Amino acid sequence: RGGIYRFLVPPGQQSVYPEKLPDDLLTGAQPERRPVAELQRYLERSNSEARLLYPIDEMLRRKEQPVFAKTSMHWTDLGAFIAYECLMDSIAGQVPARRITEEDIEFVEAIVPGDLGPKLDPPEKSVHLIARFRRPEGTFVDDNRVLLNGRRIEYRCEAAPAVTCMVQGDSYSYNLLPMLAETFGRVVFGHIATLDRDFIERERPDLVVTVVNERFLLRVPDDAGGRSLEAWAELKREKGLMYAPRESEAGNRVDSPLPEITGPLPEATAPDAFKD
Repeated sequence: RGGIYRFLVPPGQQSVYPEKLPDDLLTGAQPERRPVAELQRYLERSNSEARLLYPIDEMLRRKEQPVFAKTSMHWTDLGAFIAYECLMDSIAGQVPARRITEEDIEFVEAIVPGDLGPKLDPPEKSVHLIARFRRPEGTFVDDNRVLLNGRRIEYRCEAAPAVTCMVQGDSYSYNLLPMLAETFGRVVFGHIATLDRDFIERERPDLVVTVVNERFLLRVPDDAGGRSLEAWAELKREKGLMYAPRESEAGNRVDSPLPEITGPLPEATAPDAFKD
């Protein structure tokens, strides 16, 4: 379609803080043995035109700051902003944008449990960095409230160029979306592990960004045989896998409270239905 495509791989915590791993796991954590390194070497050998963005060096330079929280598997807003800068550098001169800088953001510390803290006994909390925009222009438009795969979110920004940016990816995308919402006239997100070409044709984006975190590269996605975003959403609605109504004070942040799910899922469908 003549658009721009980027594949963004958020580094995992073990890649940014390998010294935190138990000694018996350090050998397997060597950089050259990671799946993302194998993928990078393959793309180079085959002279591929594919642009894979893996901002590990940028995150390592700032690892003394909380780019990850101790009690979360996801990056903080600072970690997401570092990846945002990498993405914007990669499309400079190719896609019109209202690029935000670190001066446009106030990073606020919050002591919260995250998604790992509640798993400990007793539960623990840690420092998370939350991005607050000094002059926000982006506006939240829509959220279908579907749990994980199948979720669709949309933003608009009158102050940004009339460019549609589409993000297809996993939950690491959530911290990025408010930043992209300040950058492009329209941002559409689909939580999906594969590239949904029908979704692209419907929305006709100028820029498509796939976001797949490093640990998910262990499994190669089947784009041709994958379930579409609409099919995922339909399945989740049938199973009642929905988030509660959006909190009004959420602003442009992705609001993902624990869904209220009544009754057990059939064993055959449960793993697929909850698939991230």
